[in-house]
Amino acid sequence: MAFKVVQICGGLGNQMFQYAFAKSLQKHSNTPVLLDITSFDWSDRKMQLELFPIDLPYASAKEIAIAKMQHLPKLVRDALKCMGFDRVSQEIVFEYEPKLLKPSRLTYFFGYFQDPRYFDAISPLIKQTFTLPPPPPKKKKKKKKKKRKKMKNFFFFLRSKKACLCI
Repeated sequence: MAFKVVQICGGLGNQMFQYAFAKSLQKHSNTPVLLDITSFDWSDRKMQLELFPIDLPYASAKEIAIAKMQHLPKLVRDALKCMGFDRVSQEIVFEYEPKLLKPSRLTYFFGYFQDPRYFDAISPLIKQTFTLPPPPPKKKKKKKKKKRKKMKNFFFFLRSKKACLCI
């Protein structure tokens, strides 16, 4: 079965851009896209996309290895890379690479994809996905009349030779 894998890493903002890219890639390539969340196994960061109703499945270790061609001997992978048949994208940070959304031999994508042009075609879907539901209505509390404690008046008198203090 053909599929593509997008690495999810970094903080929540980066994760949102990577997820938006993955959804767009799924739409443009008409291929299942899986999320690689293994970077959180060794990072101080946490997977925070689960705050939202994401619907892309997570990739297994075997699926990640296949997408990265790790099931092939390193010598074969290096030879394929030299011949231009690498299936892993270069790291994409801020630049827009429209060829990434076109059908290609690439099966593993990593980067931050921080350009809205990656997901222009599915912008309403992305906005809907990342819109938090309204908070639940607050229960109306009956206001209780506060009872004021009546303080007893007191009188304190301090007398000294130099001053007299009355409270």
